[in-house]
Amino acid sequence: MALNENIPIDGDGVSTCTKVDKICAAIRALRVALNAGGIDDRYLYRENVGAFTPDGDYEPATKKYVDDLILSFDSGWLLNELGGAATADWMNVHLGNDPTDPTDNLTHGLGAPLSDLIIKVLISTDETDNNSFELLDTHHKYSNGAVDSKFGITIYQVDVNNIKIQTATDGIKGIADDGSFTIIDDEDWYYKIKVWKLG
Repeated sequence: MALNENIPIDGDGVSTCTKVDKICAAIRALRVALNAGGIDDRYLYRENVGAFTPDGDYEPATKKYVDDLILSFDSGWLLNELGGAATADWMNVHLGNDPTDPTDNLTHGLGAPLSDLIIKVLISTDETDNNSFELLDTHHKYSNGAVDSKFGITIYQVDVNNIKIQTATDGIKGIADDGSFTIIDDEDWYYKIKVWKLG
């Protein structure tokens, strides 16, 4: 039987359609039923707007369910004005939510101790990710025989919703892409703090 040959439908012996018509009609009916949630409550349909919490190993998880499990905080890029009057200062200050308050702590609101957090401290020359770098283990002490210079940051827990990011007395010292040291003390640069809560 050809796909375009008329065949009986519904067994009434009168109405006919082609196989293609019948297949298309069945697909349309299935789509309507799925979109209306009318097939089976064990399935999630595309237009679903209700909460669904999987409780079996192989049940699907909605995007919202997964997004809600990933608890994080992002300060966004903040222009360092910790020296007051639109002046940058990276020496002996706190990198917090308020980039104009050198004593401000960072409120992340994740309700977790420091041991359950992953924290990234990023600096950018122009408020873009393309010109940014991450500070990693940047504690340095330099002595020329007369003056000891101290550079770096340390992160402390204040409580389960707040941390203190303390810079050293002489600022921060990073490693440039040519391997040399870069001192950051009064540059008009930006910082961003990202915090993730571990499972």
